[in-house]
Amino acid sequence: MDLSLYTFEAWLEMLSNAASLEKLALHMSEVVNADQLMFALIERERNKAHTFCYLVDGQVIGDIAYPLSGTPCEALIQEGFCVHNGAVAEAFPKDTLLKEQGIESYVGYPINNEAGERIGLVAALFKQPKKNLDFIELLFTSLSQSVGAEIRALSSAFALEKSLEALTARNLMFNAIHDTIPDGIVTIDAKGNIQSVNRGGLALFGYEENELIGENITILMPAKEAAEHQGHIDNYASSGVPKIIGRGRKLQAIHKSGGVISIYLRVGEVSLNNDRYYLGYIQNITKTVHLENQLKTFSSRHTISKLPNMAVLKQVLSNALSIIQLARKKMYCAAVSIERFERVQQEHGEKTELKVIECIATKLNILVPEGFTLFHVGLNAFYLVGTKALVSCEEATKFEKKVLEIDGVDIDGATIPFLLTIGSFCFDANALSKTLIWALFDEARAVIDGNGEVRGHRLTEKEIECVLLKERVKQVLPSAIASSEFAFVLQSKVDMNSECHSAELLMRWKSPSLGLVSPAVFIPVAEDGPEILALSQLALNKACEIISNVKQKGKDVTIAVNISANFLTHSTFESALLAVTTKYNVEPKRLILEITESALIKDVAFATSLLQKLSLKGFQFSIDDFGTGYSSLAYLQKLSIHEIKIDKSFVMNLESSVTSQSIVKIIIDLSRAINARVVAEGVETNWQAEFLTSHGCDVLQGFFFHKPQDTEKWQAAVNLGEKSTLIV
Repeated sequence: MDLSLYTFEAWLEMLSNAASLEKLALHMSEVVNADQLMFALIERERNKAHTFCYLVDGQVIGDIAYPLSGTPCEALIQEGFCVHNGAVAEAFPKDTLLKEQGIESYVGYPINNEAGERIGLVAALFKQPKKNLDFIELLFTSLSQSVGAEIRALSSAFALEKSLEALTARNLMFNAIHDTIPDGIVTIDAKGNIQSVNRGGLALFGYEENELIGENITILMPAKEAAEHQGHIDNYASSGVPKIIGRGRKLQAIHKSGGVISIYLRVGEVSLNNDRYYLGYIQNITKTVHLENQLKTFSSRHTISKLPNMAVLKQVLSNALSIIQLARKKMYCAAVSIERFERVQQEHGEKTELKVIECIATKLNILVPEGFTLFHVGLNAFYLVGTKALVSCEEATKFEKKVLEIDGVDIDGATIPFLLTIGSFCFDANALSKTLIWALFDEARAVIDGNGEVRGHRLTEKEIECVLLKERVKQVLPSAIASSEFAFVLQSKVDMNSECHSAELLMRWKSPSLGLVSPAVFIPVAEDGPEILALSQLALNKACEIISNVKQKGKDVTIAVNISANFLTHSTFESALLAVTTKYNVEPKRLILEITESALIKDVAFATSLLQKLSLKGFQFSIDDFGTGYSSLAYLQKLSIHEIKIDKSFVMNLESSVTSQSIVKIIIDLSRAINARVVAEGVETNWQAEFLTSHGCDVLQGFFFHKPQDTEKWQAAVNLGEKSTLIV
């Protein structure tokens, strides 16, 4: 494909009118759920990209031209690909459209010509990070090749038809052009006899040139098509009505070996010396057809239960939401799971497990009220979606009660006991989008999974509002970090002498659009994406800055910083930690890195090695919220832990709970056994403070002593040597 043969505008027009490319784009957009998908040619002289197929929300819109400078599209042309699973707008700040359109992720690959030169691109843009990005990358690697092949098909036919008007059928120039086209090109006369085959065609069908020239084209066809072929030629010659001329179609062809190959055929017509010839451009799509056949095996029904599966759920959910929104009514959804399902397989085996799932699916389907649809998702999860507008959720309430009454099934004469759980939500359809409904499904399941005592729960309005807030936080968090909307406060920690030499750094966020957002909301959201790395880096910088400032006033303080599991296990953690302490000339022992038990359990071997290495450099580590996670003497023995923080839930109940008192005493004794400091957080009363100090707690933190303060005010108080109100 040589774009220099014709004007750039001519190629762009040809590709923009190619129905096959548009169809390919529509299919791919649907498969990967792209918010935007584009095919574009590169105009190198002006460093611009011109789309010839541009989809937004699955709809074809007018083509656009845009400068490449500073865009991810420029990066993929330079590097050969560009993939960002989140924060792509931050990576390319000059591309303002990414931020304006809320684009979060980007996948792009180049379109190459025969010489391997990058002449175009295919790219997908997403408003959310993609949990399945590896699969999308594989698809786009293939997609860029498919688009390139399709362009070659169009341009080859275009160039060849133009050339043949000026050439005789067998001259040397024709042969030169013919043989440089890499895909199969076959020329036949009005009787179907083969006049020429290019090298690609010979390779495709496995013949030598002398084996095909002069033979009838039917040698390459299955028997049925071979018998009908001459009739098609004769009908066209007599009627002049084209049925296949100029149109592409998928067919089967016969290889010399007798094997069947799948091809894409486009037929053109030329007249030379008043004789009619037909040009067949042939593309080998055997692999493509095989892939399509594999995709078709993912039918609309679950392979075990034969209930509608996830693919159908997505479509039905979208359609039902649109209909119910028009009615301005409520919509109901639920997620049903089999409680402790792994026991069924462990105790009864895989065959019985599958039979149990089939029986459960049957039982549930019988209970489904009219106007609701049951879907089977994954192995042991079922989703119920109300497809009709509701005034109340009374019918759904009856369904929930009956689901919770199911306690087993009979398989081969034996009763297999189990229990079902159901998390549901009923909401005003006009208040939500499809994306938010998926988030509510996740929350409904999480509430059940996180509470072993509750088997059935319908999300409250407050819980739904919390999910909606988290989704809004997810949307604005990247721009909030870029705009420096986060601030810090310090809460003092006092020692046995009532003196404050340390504090915990806490993050605060006042969003222009959301107002004050609790860390309990935005930190978990950040931990689900790359944002937690940026926030953690901000916190480390601020802590070291404060330690350095106080040091310049002749004081030594220690600052505790919360470190997320994702940051702790990230490849850049150690280097980032060393870089920031070096930048502010801070002694490592002045930093206390608070980590949760879950962060340690995530990879004990890695955590052990890292903590030991950093402890040798002087850094201190504290286990935050001790007693609420996976407390284990085994890992405490291995890890280099300098401090244990008693979770505030135990401190809050000290006055009223003997159990809490006993737990606190045990934690203090345990800390002593491993030579670690004990810090109690959430201290709010004098009674709590006296109890803790009398039993050997080293450091106290809470509103009884100090509320969180602005960092500047805290530094001023430390410099003045202010003490707390603790009476010892």
